[in-house]
Amino acid sequence: MIAAVVIGLSTEAALGSLEVRRPWIPGLGVAAVLVAPVPTVAVAFLVFTISRFQSAARASRAVGAEREACFEASELIALGLAGGLSVAAAHQVALTYVAPEARVALGRLVRSMKDRGTRAALIADDGPMSAASQVLATAAVSGAPALPALEGHLEVEAHRRHSERAEAARKLPVRLLLPLTLLVLPGFVLLTVGPTVVGSLTRLNP
Repeated sequence: MIAAVVIGLSTEAALGSLEVRRPWIPGLGVAAVLVAPVPTVAVAFLVFTISRFQSAARASRAVGAEREACFEASELIALGLAGGLSVAAAHQVALTYVAPEARVALGRLVRSMKDRGTRAALIADDGPMSAASQVLATAAVSGAPALPALEGHLEVEAHRRHSERAEAARKLPVRLLLPLTLLVLPGFVLLTVGPTVVGSLTRLNP
């Protein structure tokens, strides 16, 4: 025990001399591994798994927010086209009102239009708005009106997003089954069975 504490303090001092941030964390970890290796490794694995899950959840939420914002940006572009603006002008106006999550992608596309030209920028777009850009580029190449093409794409995309949400809603009970079983069921059992067990023990041991 004492040796583990000494090694942990030595590790903290060595890391502190190297200007490592929070050197007490690895020092405490080394001491804990030496004192109780199996529980320490189990706790470390649990913490690592939870942190990775939280990071993946944050990344997934960020991607979802960007997709939603880009879809709304495409709707703003369609609104500008319906008002008689050109494709480039509709993108420029939409950049003023778009949500922050889509501002980077739309701003990059607007700058590309200024540098390359509208048609070349739409063809070369590979960002989050590439699907709408490809539809507008195809319409520009074929000579078809841009607004009906974009509105058709938005309608298909809205139907796809609705299908994804319905599928996620159908999967929700299955995803909630494990936390429901691990968290709610034990409390329910203790709440219902506990008083009966306590009463039985009291009668057996007067």
